[in-house]
Amino acid sequence: MTPSRNPVFSRGRRGFTLIEILIAIAIFAFLLVLMGVGYLASAKAWEQGRVKLTMQQEATFGLEQVARDIRASRSVSRISATELRCFDEDSTETARYTFASIGGKNYVLRSGTKLVDKECTFLNFNYNAGDGVVEFQIELKDPGSNKVRVDSKANLRNRNTSAI
Repeated sequence: MTPSRNPVFSRGRRGFTLIEILIAIAIFAFLLVLMGVGYLASAKAWEQGRVKLTMQQEATFGLEQVARDIRASRSVSRISATELRCFDEDSTETARYTFASIGGKNYVLRSGTKLVDKECTFLNFNYNAGDGVVEFQIELKDPGSNKVRVDSKANLRNRNTSAI
């Protein structure tokens, strides 16, 4: 009786050795780690972009409010680079913008209420009394130290401007 020949155990064919299998696993694990690092880096960049976009939108919203108040005013008074007052035709103050510290953080206040929820690191008002243009800038910062600066300007409908 001759033993049956199994092609798996034939002399010309060999399986993978333990070393070859371990090397293949190591290469696969290395590639998997690279893909994971790439994914985490892109997820972090995406989140930072989302945070900056939100801050940009909030800063823009705040500046639009300032521009609306300036346009609706008969006159403005720039008290300092960080304080602006808007007045109606009866010289009644309609809005006051100030840079104030609350709980150790700086914010822009509109008549005593936070204009935006993010911490403000820079606020500046400039105007040209000759043409009634008020220029203003705001820089916001989030807890992660991301910063966004937005500039804008608005024209007074009545060119009554003054500086104190």
